[in-house]
Parts: sequence; structure tokens; C-alpha cells
Amino acid sequence: LGFFNREIWKGRYQTDAARYRELKETLTPRDAARINQFMRQVDLLAFRQTTLHRVLEALIESQSDYLISGDPARRRPLTQREVAARLSVAPSVLNQLIANKSVEAPWRLEIPLKTFFPSRKAMMRDKLYDLAMECPKAGDDLLRGELRRLYGAKISRPSIIQYRKELGLGAQGQRGAGVPVR
Repeated sequence: LGFFNREIWKGRYQTDAARYRELKETLTPRDAARINQFMRQVDLLAFRQTTLHRVLEALIESQSDYLISGDPARRRPLTQREVAARLSVAPSVLNQLIANKSVEAPWRLEIPLKTFFPSRKAMMRDKLYDLAMECPKAGDDLLRGELRRLYGAKISRPSIIQYRKELGLGAQGQRGAGVPVR
């Protein structure tokens, strides 16, 4: 993965606690308060940088098939909550951390980090779309059975109908002529 903001990865911020205590003793109370605030910001920045690096490592581990192949169908369902628990951070922290960030994939495309967190539903919808386009005459029950047979997905018939409508797919025999835009 390539980073678009290399400055953030140049080094880690570390503080010399003993020197910091010595320095605080020589300062006025007002300056000591200001330096405390600055040190909290440095610690937060170091935590954020380290956590982002840990998130990227977790994504590389979890989505290695996708990263090797470049095929979005090879992604595995992964929630932000799952990764947050693995890294012992709050899900809201992880959500803010990955917001508006992207990496350069091995195939030279910029990919938002949120792409690495596909929901099970989104993945099943993509698989349903592919099946429905391969077999335009297949009914909802047949599509449901194929999803179960091929992917082990137990999806109700009403969910199949809902996914099909979300994808703009017609019912049995009403798709294939004009390929809808996903």
C-alpha cells in the first residue's frame, strides 16, 4: 500500500518524561499549563499515527486475497466494530480515523479505506447482481438457492426481492436486455 501523505510516516513522536518533568519545574504555572496542553496534543498525534498504522496492518491481514488479486469480489465482510475491538479502540475512533483517507493499492488505484470494510449485505447484493445477470430467467427462489449453494448465504426471499429492487433489477425474465447501473 502506498501512502499519499508521507510526512505523517516520517517518524514517531516520543517524549523524554524525565526531561519534561525537569522543564516543567522551571516554568511559570501559566507556561507549565500551556506545555501540558501541547504534550497532550503530541501524545494524541502519536496515538493516532500508531492506531492508523495498526488499522492498515489489520486490513492487509484481513483483505489479503483482495489486495493480491485486485478483485473486489475477493473482499471478505469486515466491520469497523470488529477491527476496533481487535485493536482495543472505540468504533467511533476508528470511524474518524479512516474517514477521508485512502491508500494506493498494488494495482496503482487510490482506494478509500472504507472500501476495505464491506458489509455482508453489500457483498451478497453484488453476488446476487452477478447471478441475476448470468441467469436473467432465474426466479427469486432459484437465485436464493444459488446464493446458498455457492456462498453458504441464508437469505430470505423478501430480502432477495429487496436487494433486487435496490439494484434496479427486474423480476424473472425482465432483466438482461438493458444492464442497469449499480
